[in-house]
Amino acid sequence: YRSYLMPNLYSDAPDPEDRTKASFIGFDSKMHSAHGFNYYSDLSLWDTFRTVHPLYVLIDQKSQSDMIQSLLSMAETGGTLPRWPSGAGYSSSMLGHPAAIMISESYLKGIRNFDARKALKFMVKSTSPKSTVVDRFGNDVDEYGKEFVDEYIKFGYCPSDTEESVSRTLEYSYADYSIYRLARELGESKIIDEYYQRSQNYKNLWNDQLKLFAPKKSDGHFIDSVSLTDTSYIRNTETGKAFVEGGANQWRWYLPQEPELLASMYGDQFIPQLNTFFENAKEEIGQMYPGVNYWHGNEPDLHASYLFNFGGRPDLTQKWVRWIIDHKYKASAQGLDGDDDAGTLSAWYVFSSLGFYPLAGTEKYVLGAPVVSNATVELDFIKGTKKLEIKVKNFSPSNIYVESVRMNGKLLNQPYITHAELALGGVLEFTMSAIPVNTFEGGAE
Repeated sequence: YRSYLMPNLYSDAPDPEDRTKASFIGFDSKMHSAHGFNYYSDLSLWDTFRTVHPLYVLIDQKSQSDMIQSLLSMAETGGTLPRWPSGAGYSSSMLGHPAAIMISESYLKGIRNFDARKALKFMVKSTSPKSTVVDRFGNDVDEYGKEFVDEYIKFGYCPSDTEESVSRTLEYSYADYSIYRLARELGESKIIDEYYQRSQNYKNLWNDQLKLFAPKKSDGHFIDSVSLTDTSYIRNTETGKAFVEGGANQWRWYLPQEPELLASMYGDQFIPQLNTFFENAKEEIGQMYPGVNYWHGNEPDLHASYLFNFGGRPDLTQKWVRWIIDHKYKASAQGLDGDDDAGTLSAWYVFSSLGFYPLAGTEKYVLGAPVVSNATVELDFIKGTKKLEIKVKNFSPSNIYVESVRMNGKLLNQPYITHAELALGGVLEFTMSAIPVNTFEGGAE
């Protein structure tokens, strides 16, 4: 229910020229007809691209497709892809280019009833150096979503004297990865090479000595010291101002698109440091500021509990996902650990309770541990409907660990399942255990 409260339908007024059709006010302040799709606005994309839209891709592809076509209409009438469209205009709230991630992932997962080449064109335009495009209010449209993009392209990162430099660099490179993936699917060779290189820009801020992403000056040197106790809520520090909704300790895990590589960058410190990050997290729900460790009420670390899988410790993913479900969701007025952000936390719960979680922008669903004894997911695809049955053997509140996972009888030997596999429907079966098990050892049958 909560995952469907937003975005909002905006094409619910009859077209004045054809009363049988709906119309909407575009970003050019003119009336447009919604031909063949429902027009949505109020898309909280920086939040919802992580969980809500991947959920729609599984259970409501028609709505997801409509939202993509709405974003493309906004780009056509407004000049650039929006980051957080509100009503009939840009809000430019938050950071990065989440529309690119959302659209690219949808295409990779089989939603093809939109003009993908047009979408790619707008993605490139929305992430290119600034030009002067003025909207109806006289504002420079290229300011929407392009904060410090010129510096990002020039240096390969946002320098420390720009606002929120580390978070912006990580978000921009994440979107560049999605643009690269879409370009590769469409065979756009020039875009492939450029955006693959850009997608690797996060490496320019990796401080291998500290094992985290750190602010770097325009002269190529890291700032003199990085504080793990300063966050964006303490902006009068050099470290704090480099991040958004968190600090260096919370953004050090931000590489959802390439988790295997992140694990290799840490080496043998990956599991110990990630585990400490959760061990030091506070159990209380809904705190205004719960510190610098895991914070379920903010987006940057929503995937972090699933990262243990990529360090060979799926049992710790199973342990900490259950800990989050037990402590950060309540059937009460204070039932979430923060702002639901248009269903983002609720959709996290839907996925995690079923035993798998999407890595946004990719085709991977990382395996966790279900908290239901069985469930039926109606996979509502544009090309037809299928059913996915979740079955759990040895289900018990004390059996929080996963002994094995099978998809349609085949034993899974890796800690994730692809969309192509999941989209076939059938039975995803978990066998549970009360003790930690090295779930994916031994290979497939």
